[in-house]
Amino acid sequence: MAPALGDKKQAFPTRSERALVQSLLHDDFGDVAERVTDALLRSEGLRLVELAQKLRRATAPSATPPSLHEIKCALLKLLQHNVLDVTPVGAARGSGGSSTVAYSINVQEALYRLRFPQFIEQAKEAFGLEGEVIMDEILVHGRVRLDQSLEAMAYSLAEQRRQQEKKEEAAAEGEQAAEDGEIGEEELDECRRHLREAFVEMAKKRYISRVHPLDLTVVEPEALPEFPACITRGQENGSAAASSNLNSSSSAATAASEKAPGSTDANTPDENGITVRGK
Repeated sequence: MAPALGDKKQAFPTRSERALVQSLLHDDFGDVAERVTDALLRSEGLRLVELAQKLRRATAPSATPPSLHEIKCALLKLLQHNVLDVTPVGAARGSGGSSTVAYSINVQEALYRLRFPQFIEQAKEAFGLEGEVIMDEILVHGRVRLDQSLEAMAYSLAEQRRQQEKKEEAAAEGEQAAEDGEIGEEELDECRRHLREAFVEMAKKRYISRVHPLDLTVVEPEALPEFPACITRGQENGSAAASSNLNSSSSAATAASEKAPGSTDANTPDENGITVRGK
């Protein structure tokens, strides 16, 4: 699951947006992710080989360019957190005809990271501690599955409940509450049940959304139908005949208009409607 943030068409980033995105992703994912982000933001989409070549050219002679493994790890981190867009493209020259993908940075998704505290607070107001724990887990780890993260979220929810109870008891009694013991299995089962219910409600109300598998199908242009040679020759002959008839009609009309004004053909009525026969 991932936080539902809407699907808006992103425009080409400005210089200030590019600098802000690089700073955010450097703080969250490290130096290699920032360099990958900078290279992708300066283009409209790069294949893996093109990205590696661009990073190698942009690296100073005294520095070491990131390896292909480091670039792949950075791309995986960005994809895990919905910051990377993957677009299928046609086969590149010299690739043997196999299709590949191009990578680009989703600037809007990267800028949403500035609002993560607001997202967590809003989830807490709408769904309680369970909503806060779920939203925090998704925003920290990116795309997660409920069955894989339920155990960690159950422990986190149990600890937050105990801390909240301690604060309430301390405020009521005016003294610090005693330390609690180890979290029991019954308490964890209750937390798991509440988390599942809150998870479903958040999905229904579109606070979180399902992540669909990547569609890497390349849309090929439709091929024009091939007609037999005889049909093609027939069309050419028909066009030539039509053109010949048109030229003949035009020649006849031109010859008729070029006759002398005083000459009159036989059986042709004059202005008074009288037919003059030729002698």
